[in-house]
Amino acid sequence: AGMPKTYRVGVVGFAHMHVTWLLDHFSALDNIEWVACADTVPATPSLSDAPMTRAANVKHAQDVIGVPKTYDDYREMLDAETFDIVIACPENARHGEVIEAIAGAGSNIVTEKPPSASSADFMRAVRAAELAGVELIINWPSTWSAATRLIKEIVDSGEIGQVFQVKWRQGSMGPLPNLSAQERGAEWWHQADTGGGALLDYCCYGANLSRWIIGESPEAVMGMRANFASPYGSADDNAAMLVRFPSAMTILESTWSCVNHGASSRHLVYGTEGTIAVEG
Repeated sequence: AGMPKTYRVGVVGFAHMHVTWLLDHFSALDNIEWVACADTVPATPSLSDAPMTRAANVKHAQDVIGVPKTYDDYREMLDAETFDIVIACPENARHGEVIEAIAGAGSNIVTEKPPSASSADFMRAVRAAELAGVELIINWPSTWSAATRLIKEIVDSGEIGQVFQVKWRQGSMGPLPNLSAQERGAEWWHQADTGGGALLDYCCYGANLSRWIIGESPEAVMGMRANFASPYGSADDNAAMLVRFPSAMTILESTWSCVNHGASSRHLVYGTEGTIAVEG
């Protein structure tokens, strides 16, 4: 056996603050060589460099992680450098464009949830990866949750009987709550056309998990989105979805204006012989 392979790693997109979490985890590995990074150009200029904004995320990559080169244009970076893996965390609505470019450059891709802002855009990303013969991996932070994995084990053991309903509620006071209203409105998170909004941010977890727990493909879905408390933004700050599976249903709720859930949030799994609730 020879030396373990060293992977040349880069980053495209610092819009989604989970990028710093991914960088920290990659950095802990001893077979990673950081090559270069580039942000996407925001639809409207960011007005803040507070923690978790894209400017702060870039700075983290440069100063804490030690990524040696920063490009203004990610396409220029992909032309000039070679990568084994590129971490892609652009705005949700730009996953297709960015992943297509990275796949075209022959690199494997790790992107962050949600897969995209639309199924059409995500299919663009999937097709590009398949055509290029590269791996496209979507990181779901919930995948690493011990509670999530225990639920699946209990359900699969038959202990709670047949699952007929999964309920998921997740929420907060929204991304970047410490910014002023004007600063928040300038961030892609609060803009509908960049794939911002609470539905994509939080309902996606419940969709992913309920699909996994129920073990079937959904047959039908309906949803509602609204902006009740974020007049500075065009994106939804509250949303709900109702999903029909052949033998079960899912209710998904997400909010960016919630001080306190007042009840169990996250996972609730109802079976004919038992209920699983995860607190916290």
